[in-house]
Amino acid sequence: MTTRILAFSRLQSFFCCGVLLVTVGCQGDVRTTAIKADPAAAGKVALDNYDSNSDGQINASEVANSPALQSAMSRVDTNRDGQISADEVAARIQKYDELSEFIAGEVRVTRNGKGVVGANVTMTPEVFMGEGFPTYRGTTFDGGSAPMQTDPPTPGIAVGFYKVTIETPDGAQSTKGVEIADDTPSAGRVEFEI
Repeated sequence: MTTRILAFSRLQSFFCCGVLLVTVGCQGDVRTTAIKADPAAAGKVALDNYDSNSDGQINASEVANSPALQSAMSRVDTNRDGQISADEVAARIQKYDELSEFIAGEVRVTRNGKGVVGANVTMTPEVFMGEGFPTYRGTTFDGGSAPMQTDPPTPGIAVGFYKVTIETPDGAQSTKGVEIADDTPSAGRVEFEI
């Protein structure tokens, strides 16, 4: 799986908010305020959901149940012990206060390096992100790109951890995970190889 993320600076986010406000017009409100998770609560809920042996850590086999955490292991596991603690989840989410609030809302789905047309993509926030995080949906078109949308609209995808479900026109379904944040290793749009 290849994941690339196109980040918006705060200035770009505000500009896009203005553009969305003008283009959406009478269609409804655009949510421009940051969507925040409670760091301490997120850490506790992550352990409640994924620490199946109740040892206070999400180990390598347990993290497989959270594709989003697994995809971000190198950023979350700060002490490099191969496990994730509640404090590490909390620290990662606290880091979002220093980052852009929204990231460009488009993903690309590829198979054997070529864009998949007609795939339905759903990005569901991990339960530990808390209430208020929207689910984003999109359908890929030429080149495999899909603009991700939610209702009410946001000026991009809210930073956080998401489980990604991809359903292709041939009936195949893939589950991926992604952390949306502008300090991830590669800048660019989110790309999933299925």
